[in-house]
Amino acid sequence: MLLEPTVSLIHKFNKSWKHAKDLWGEIHPTTTLLRDRKTDLQLSILLHHPNSLECIIETDGSEDIVAISLTKSFKYQGVTYNDAAHIPLRLAQPFLNHEQQGNTYGNY
Repeated sequence: MLLEPTVSLIHKFNKSWKHAKDLWGEIHPTTTLLRDRKTDLQLSILLHHPNSLECIIETDGSEDIVAISLTKSFKYQGVTYNDAAHIPLRLAQPFLNHEQQGNTYGNY
């Protein structure tokens, strides 16, 4: 799995998920499908490209989230990317190293 096209897909699914959520609500089957596919792609890059990522644990309202930043931004199909969006900590935690699980950040 290549990092650049996967990050591009993450952003496309993230945008589509937010649009579907606005149109049909959070529990609509299309909305959950888009969100889950984005999450699958994010977990995949956490697993396959740990040296290219920096994860920052933040709080978003009632839930801790992980901001997935790229250690080096890149341009893919004319778009510059420097992150792979946010993912709930509860989903990302098995893929994070001990230091990141302690609310710090850095490379894997």
